[in-house]
Amino acid sequence: MSNLHLNPLSADVINVKPGKESLVVNLLAGILLLVSTLVTAVALPGNLTANLVAGATGGVILLLTLLIGGLFVGWVFSLIANRLGGKGDLWAGYSPLSHAAFIFSAGALIANVLSLISLAGGAAVILGAVLAGLVSFVFGMLSLATLWRLTKEHFKLDWTQTLIFMVIVVTPLLALASVTLVTTLTATAVPGLGSLVPTASLGS
Repeated sequence: MSNLHLNPLSADVINVKPGKESLVVNLLAGILLLVSTLVTAVALPGNLTANLVAGATGGVILLLTLLIGGLFVGWVFSLIANRLGGKGDLWAGYSPLSHAAFIFSAGALIANVLSLISLAGGAAVILGAVLAGLVSFVFGMLSLATLWRLTKEHFKLDWTQTLIFMVIVVTPLLALASVTLVTTLTATAVPGLGSLVPTASLGS
């Protein structure tokens, strides 16, 4: 992770140019999510092989969704930003999404690994859940901050226009991301609930 990802207000944002390089960033985000789903699969009760296959399938779906679906979402981002007075193309919308997704994916992986502490049982269940929750919160905020800053810079929006943009686009994305993350964390931190969580939700 670069200084931009850890500090969205840094001068490094100037060096981030919208372009096809964002595909690589999104690919890395997808790989992190794939590994994250495999970590969750290891912790689930039942047949390990079946869990890994299900986790890998969900991870691949997430990866493809980021790469292909991200292009569509980036295009929608550009339409909204341009309507608000900005000026940018598909890649100007795809780049902020890619960098934000990378930060979120890194946080999801770290949170899932920390939640494995809960498998020890007893007080470790609470400890694992708390640590995973804290990491998810920090990386989630960093992800949103990066999306905000890069959108502002790429589309040359002012702060008010960027705020309106964030309200419009982040609400549904945040809801979807939260459901996905809570589902995987619940399945890992509380093994007994793993069988109650639909595997297909990992690919949503």
